[in-house]
Amino acid sequence: MDAPPLSRPDTTVLLARGVGRVLANHGLVSVLEVPLANGRRADLMGLTASGEIWIVETKSCLADFAVDQKWPEYRDYCDRFFSA
Repeated sequence: MDAPPLSRPDTTVLLARGVGRVLANHGLVSVLEVPLANGRRADLMGLTASGEIWIVETKSCLADFAVDQKWPEYRDYCDRFFSA
């Protein structure tokens, strides 16, 4: 029997856990849902050993990614920006 489909919030939680693992595998320490000075919130923020800040925005589906127009507002707060 097939498992029921995941809701978008469930998908987002699982995606964030996976992204956190990827960041850890790259040697970063990560924090979830970091508020930024411009009023935005970074879904995940990672810090490298050399002090670089990486922001990863999670997108629960292709449509969410396609309509996102706010990603440029994160660039001033990180050295690298990714969508997952």
